[in-house]
Amino acid sequence: MTPSIQRAALLLSIPLGLVVGLAAAWPEAFYDSFPGFGRTWVALAAWTIFGVLHLAYHLGHLADMAAIDAVGNVVALGLSLLVGVALLVPVRHRVVEVVR
Repeated sequence: MTPSIQRAALLLSIPLGLVVGLAAAWPEAFYDSFPGFGRTWVALAAWTIFGVLHLAYHLGHLADMAAIDAVGNVVALGLSLLVGVALLVPVRHRVVEVVR
């Protein structure tokens, strides 16, 4: 990566960080509606896609790590990915039957 591309990426990350950071200032609203417009699944899908790509990248770069670091890396990133996948599963609401 060239320094100019790195600078551009950092500059682009500033507004993204500000949006997420400001939204997190109101935790209830943040967790109830992130990323907004009734699209909470978008954040979960993005987390899962990021998790897949992040794990894939690190799986290709384990050779230079000590065994304990490689195992820790794969376990941590794998668990993070599984959390994203698990959160994509729709919530089942319990149906309560009224007996008369």
